[in-house]
Formats: sequence, C-alpha cells, structure tokens
Amino acid sequence: MNRQRKPFRVQLAWWFSLAFVLFGLVTAAVPTWAMAILPSDIPGLQAWYRVDHGISTVNGAVSGWLDSSGLGRNLAQGTVSNRPLLTQDPVYGFSAIDFASTARFLTGGSDFSIHSNTEGLTAIFMAQPRAASGVVASKFAYAENERQWRTGIVSFDVQQSPGASWNANSAAGLQGAAAMDQWNVVSGVWAPGGKAQAYVNGAWVAQANTAVTAIATNDVPLRLGGDGAGTSNPLNALVTEVILFNRALSDTERQGVEAYLQEKYPRDVIRPTTTLVRYEFPTPTSDKTGPGYLPTTVAHGLVDTFDMAVTNPANNMGMTIRATGRLRIDPLGSSTSLAQAVTNNKFFEFSIKPEEKYALDLKSLAFDVARGGTSEARGWGLFSSLDGFTSSIATELIPTMDPTFTHVVVSLDDPVFRAVSDEITFRMYVFSPASGQSVEFDNITLVGIVPEPSTVVLLAFGLLGVWAGLGRRRRRF
Repeated sequence: MNRQRKPFRVQLAWWFSLAFVLFGLVTAAVPTWAMAILPSDIPGLQAWYRVDHGISTVNGAVSGWLDSSGLGRNLAQGTVSNRPLLTQDPVYGFSAIDFASTARFLTGGSDFSIHSNTEGLTAIFMAQPRAASGVVASKFAYAENERQWRTGIVSFDVQQSPGASWNANSAAGLQGAAAMDQWNVVSGVWAPGGKAQAYVNGAWVAQANTAVTAIATNDVPLRLGGDGAGTSNPLNALVTEVILFNRALSDTERQGVEAYLQEKYPRDVIRPTTTLVRYEFPTPTSDKTGPGYLPTTVAHGLVDTFDMAVTNPANNMGMTIRATGRLRIDPLGSSTSLAQAVTNNKFFEFSIKPEEKYALDLKSLAFDVARGGTSEARGWGLFSSLDGFTSSIATELIPTMDPTFTHVVVSLDDPVFRAVSDEITFRMYVFSPASGQSVEFDNITLVGIVPEPSTVVLLAFGLLGVWAGLGRRRRRF
C-alpha cells in the first residue's frame, strides 16, 4: 500500500497539539502558589531553622540546630533522652526532625528576642502532625509576664503584657485545620494592637477574639517542640522548617514564604487553598438592619453578584449587623431545636457560583459564633443545596457567650464538594429558647481551591487538535 507523506503543516499541527495536551496535564497536576520568596530576602528575619542546614546529630538524635538567619540563634539539647530524631519522610524522601512526643525539644538562649512591640511577629513552620496537639515553637513560660507567644498544631497564641494569667481569647485556634499525617504549612501573624491571625496551607483559618497591644519581653528561652520548660505541650510531629520574623508580614510576603516551602518540599498532599468568599460584617456607625450583606472578600473565578449576599429569604428572623461588627440572628421564637428551625425556615443563606470554565474544590467553612446571652440551648446547623438541604453537614450547640466567640471549622472534605461547577447555596439554620435570644456570627469564611482555567482550555484545545490530526491521518490512508 502506498502511504502518502503528510504535509508539513499537518505534522506541525499534530506536534503542537500533543505539546498542548502534555502541558495541560502537567499544569493540571501542579498547584498554583504565589511567587516564592526566600526568608532571608524579607526584612525582620530573626530565626530560621532548616532541615537541610546546620543539624548536629549523635547516634541519629539531634543535639543542635544552627540558625540560618545569620543572627546566631542556635538551638541545642544536651540531654540524650530529650533529643528529637533526624529521619526521612517515608513518602517524599526529604529529611525531617521527629519530635516524637514526650520531652523531645531544642532550646535556645534566653536573650533571643524574636518579636517587636512596634512591628509585630510572624511564625511560619512546616510540619506533619501525628496528634492534634503540641507546640512547635515558643517563648512561653508559666509565670506572670513570662507568657509571650507560642505557635503549634492547635493555635497561634500571643499574650498581652502585663498579664497575670493566660487569656484564651488571645489565641487564634486552628481547630483541626492542620491535617493529621499530612504536611501542612502553618503561619501566624500578629501586628501590635491587632488580633493574632492564623493560616494553614495558604488559607486564612482563624483570628483571636482579643487584640493584643504588646507582648512581654523577658528572658524566657526560645524552644522548639514544646513550651514551659520544654516538656509542656510536647509536639508529636515531623518538622522541616521553622521561620520567625519580628514583623507582621504582609500577605504577599507571607504567601511568598509559604510558596518557598511548597517548592522546596514538593508533594501532592498540600494544595494551595484560598479564601473563596468571606463575610466580616464591618462595624457600622450603629446597629444596621438590611435585606442582605455582601462579602468583604471574593476570590477570582467566582461570579460576583448580589446573590452572594447573606440574606434571610423567608424574612422571618431578626438579622442585624451590630455596632460591635457582628451578625446578630434572632429566630424570633418557636424554634428551640434544629428540627424546629428547619421546619420553621429559620435560616440565613449565601450562594456562590463559579465562572464559566471554572470548577471549585471546597475544603471548609469557618466562622466565629457565640450566644447573645446566658440562656441555653442555642445552636446552629449547616446545610447545602447539593442535596436539596435535606441533611445537615454539621450542627452544634454554642458553648460560649458574647464577647467570647467559639471558632468553628466545618470540613467539606467529601466528594460531593469536589469539582463544583454550578451554583451552590449554604444555609445556616439557627435556634434559641425564645424570641429576643440571639446567636451572633462573625468572619464567615469559605475556603477551597480554584483551578486555573488556562489549564482546562489548553487541555481541551490539545485534545481537539489530536482528534483533528487523527481524523486527517485516517483520511490519508
């Protein structure tokens, strides 16, 4: 059979199409993070502990860890039984320090001043926790004015100076956002006079309830792996890096350091999540009543319309923004349980819709919530339109009363919340003992992943090109 050679332009189209397919597949598998920034390129670096630099070991146990900031803030452990172990991640192969729970920690000098009461504090680490507890880094002792700060698997905690006792409201609790047995990048940022902020894998997850104007400055040693004398709140996790700044980093700087960690330790466990939509209910001049409240943050890839507003479509609840900057919901009686709230349509809701060619992977819905008064039981239940609002995603009685808010992170780690390409509505049903007995919400934040549309477009064009090439080839035989 005589086979005719394909014209050059057809061959060229074939190879370009194949290249587009390969590029699409590669970019689809690689998460998009911010541009990486070396910690040493950011002003205010105070300490930098890297698993690939300056580790001293004795029989596999870490006796010292040199500071890479250039300030000489080196860590050591002279007691053999208290030394963490040098190991390797069994999946990805890079080295890690194993703080295997009880009494394994490293200590630095008592003169290491990390934070600044004029510029702030930022603590960033990468860890794989085995337990939902433990402190990664701290300057924190259990005595008056020795409670400075600590960051770990549970919270990023800065304490007001002077302070006679620990204040839980000064801590930004992670509430399980750091996944167990997976690598997480955790960041804590505090600016003087502000509330501590916490981020996990690039996404904001929590803020403290109470602002802190200044942190104590004294001779509490810097420690990795616990707080107090090192044996309190012991860490059970693998750690690759701990990076400390005496400034509140900007979002661009923080994201750059997080991207540096992502690129340095490549793995497919961590994906770059982002805040899809957030409602902060900015403080009005007085209590404000309205039909709906628009978000303060909207991610790219979402259709930004008034449908995103927090609304009460049944118009049968009191819904106001308080002068204190909270969303107050009053079910107006007749709903003392979640079941009654569902029956009586006592809910508020908001909707999101991806733009064309986008599909969302939803990860979590976080919010702060408190009872408006002492009477109980008051609570909430979260539902979505994906199942027609038939079953609750999560529900809880509220344990705290304003001004002490409970930070809640509802996991959306279910296949139904993957590749969401149509509009989705979330409903929050609210119940309380009687009319006038309210529930207050703040910082409602939906977190997820927005794949770049360029990947989908390139892949589609590539596949079309291959199909066209195959069609041409068949016709030429």
